Amino acid sequence: MGGIIREEYKVFYRDVHVGAYYVYEDGGSEYRAFQPEHLRAELEALGLMKNHTRKTHFPRFRAILNKGERAPGTRKLILRDGPLSLERVPRNAEKFWVYRRSAGKGAADYSPKAHSVPHREGSRVVEGMEEWASWYAFNKKDDGTFEAELDEAWNEGSHYGGGTIRVEVPEAWLDLPWEDFTERLVTLAAAAHYGFTPEDLEARKGLKEFFGFARGGAMDAFVFLDLRARPELKGPAARWFSSKWRVPEGAYLECMEAYLTGKTEYGWYLCLAGEQIAGGLGVIDNDFHQRKDLTPNICAVYTEADFRCRGVAGKLLNMAVENLRAKGISPVYLVTDHTGFYERYGWEYLCPVQCDGEETPSRMYIHR
Repeated sequence: MGGIIREEYKVFYRDVHVGAYYVYEDGGSEYRAFQPEHLRAELEALGLMKNHTRKTHFPRFRAILNKGERAPGTRKLILRDGPLSLERVPRNAEKFWVYRRSAGKGAADYSPKAHSVPHREGSRVVEGMEEWASWYAFNKKDDGTFEAELDEAWNEGSHYGGGTIRVEVPEAWLDLPWEDFTERLVTLAAAAHYGFTPEDLEARKGLKEFFGFARGGAMDAFVFLDLRARPELKGPAARWFSSKWRVPEGAYLECMEAYLTGKTEYGWYLCLAGEQIAGGLGVIDNDFHQRKDLTPNICAVYTEADFRCRGVAGKLLNMAVENLRAKGISPVYLVTDHTGFYERYGWEYLCPVQCDGEETPSRMYIHR
């Protein structure tokens, strides 16, 4: 078995990494067992204690990929079936070079700093030996996660040693202000050890945008508001929502007017970056589904692409839920096709629900 790998998965059993699963472009698959002895009996019963190659999907893994429950609260694709789970290994989609030792003066990834330190073995400094960073970069993965990468090297007499360090950037850090984010970022992949500072990262042109911190990006750069605080935004907001969801502008204007005049307490909420609408959502009786008893519904949740990964949607969702709860309105519902997103903000999957004009059911969530 060989050829081009289409997808790669880490295989876990009872949260222990027990193997790797590869799916090839020709439709074949391969399982490589790590054979942990303390789980031998259980893994043998599942057929996961030895290597397998097949011309099609391994049946047990096909079932998980088709029907497994997605793990909440992460962008990663992690599918579970009882104690067995598959975690997709994401691929690099884009690389951002912060530093390359070989870069010439004037290059974007040049640094006047040496980014080298005396070589240590344990706590002992080895006389005459030096270690340094050959390069420092960040990888954006195809699932929206990020990775820090630093290649280190040192001289060992007539030859060199070293290796490349790769560390995931915690997803929760992406909701921090930019300055707090860079302070944490240099703690990964031994970057601080080699003299990289938050100021180095903040000065690197384009890095903020690479991580999605556009236009300052930090939460303190945004203004979150209830439409009643800025009723003059009714028209622009209705046009904005209509452009995102292809629902007639008049339908939004009618709902907003009812809220602004006190005919309903189902509100509308916006996030502004300057005077630009960065995100928004509303609350209505029913978001075009057949469960009329599950009301009210959060609707029209949207964040502009330039402002995603900054916690905008989460802040708006919390505002709406808290506002409704203060008025004695709870629980609240929403309909979506997403999995693993709303769980981050306290929502729970409730049941499937059939939406108007849709062939397959969507997912109904509840916030209690």
